[in-house]
Amino acid sequence: MDFKSFKEKVTIFKNNQITNAANRLLNSSMTIATQEDLEKAIKKSKNTSITVKETWELKVFTKHSVILFLGKDIEQYKKYLTKAPILKTKAWSQNVFFALSSLEPKDLKKYKITEIPSLALWTNEKLEKVIVGEENIKKIEKLLEFDIVKTIKEV
Repeated sequence: MDFKSFKEKVTIFKNNQITNAANRLLNSSMTIATQEDLEKAIKKSKNTSITVKETWELKVFTKHSVILFLGKDIEQYKKYLTKAPILKTKAWSQNVFFALSSLEPKDLKKYKITEIPSLALWTNEKLEKVIVGEENIKKIEKLLEFDIVKTIKEV
């Protein structure tokens, strides 16, 4: 086997593995596939509160949900195969719910999602911001700031 045929086989193998990984991501529990699941994810952004027994002070915890809308196109999932874990880590570090969504824009008009890819931020069950386009989402990914909510609001 010469080097050229070896290189071709490695390239084919690599492309198959990327496609398989993207399919697994599309079909994983991290991906929202139905409107009902989307509503549940939005409800996770509802604020919670507790009363501190010592001072009887009411303490409110602000919750957020960040959802990256990629549609059903496998090519979008291939692009975000390495980006999604970075965004997920930034969200996790701030105790923010993060998910991907395979819903199409025609199903998302009431959420102001008009194109794919889009990233939406919900705070206390209200849509706070929608970031449209791959370039703008890349800005969030590349910033070294770990506070994803602050970063989304600034972009």
